[in-house]
Amino acid sequence: MTWLRRSVAVVRGLLRRNAVADEIREEMQFHIDARIDEYRRQGLAATEAKRTAQRQFGNPAVLQDEGYDIRGAGVWDSIWQDARHAARRLRATPGFTITTVLTLALGIGANASFFSLMNGVLLRGVPGASLDRVATLFGTSRGVPDPISGLTNDQRESLAAQHLAAIESFFTSDPLLAAVFADNGSGFLSCEMVSGTYFSSLGLVPREGRLLDPADDRDIGDGTPVVISERLRRSWFGREVAVGKVLRIAGTTLAIVGVAPREFRGTFLPTIMSVGTNTTSFWIERSVTVTWV
Repeated sequence: MTWLRRSVAVVRGLLRRNAVADEIREEMQFHIDARIDEYRRQGLAATEAKRTAQRQFGNPAVLQDEGYDIRGAGVWDSIWQDARHAARRLRATPGFTITTVLTLALGIGANASFFSLMNGVLLRGVPGASLDRVATLFGTSRGVPDPISGLTNDQRESLAAQHLAAIESFFTSDPLLAAVFADNGSGFLSCEMVSGTYFSSLGLVPREGRLLDPADDRDIGDGTPVVISERLRRSWFGREVAVGKVLRIAGTTLAIVGVAPREFRGTFLPTIMSVGTNTTSFWIERSVTVTWV
């Protein structure tokens, strides 16, 4: 039976349930009568022939339901009956109905609004960024994906060297909480230790100065380039030009070479979700030696 014929049967079963049920009963009775005639020809009495035929044919109620599932609406009829019953109950209790509808509307509306805000402001709110094309690769622990462990250095180097066709560009990022000092402020700040392809892979452009690039993929000690967030620039440097200033981490001096786009919060999910001081404050090259705290 093609999908069109099946669709017609479902619609007919919903709209003309009694007619379909009568057709099934008539067909069942036809088969029972045929068996009765056969048993009569074999010499059984009328009463015994009828009893034997009905016993061998099976339970009429069960066969009626099975026939309706095949020739009628089947499960759709059950859904339709349940919907009608629910509608009758809701009409009988208008107060409960209004409360339920309002609760569902508020819940769905709040979730939709929250997702729209997250999607538009946090996830897709950076002009020029290609965040919708970014995928995260995790390491495994005993064969199970482990987002905490990430990839080992050997795994990263292997992936970067393979130049897989499905990967347009490849970058690495690790979160870090560090004690940071500057002439204009100090504190424990969140940052990401990234590879030189980080910003170019995301399609970002600097708000001031420049961003990190593959040429920065080395630890040069003092003077290692660092890119700061717009929030850190405003908080620590105010109206001063931040490019050319320095940050100090565990005795290492970092030279500020640029400021990230205003809306960019990094790629580490907990800091993307943050709205206060826990957002990523700066980005440094991954080979820089710093002290974890």
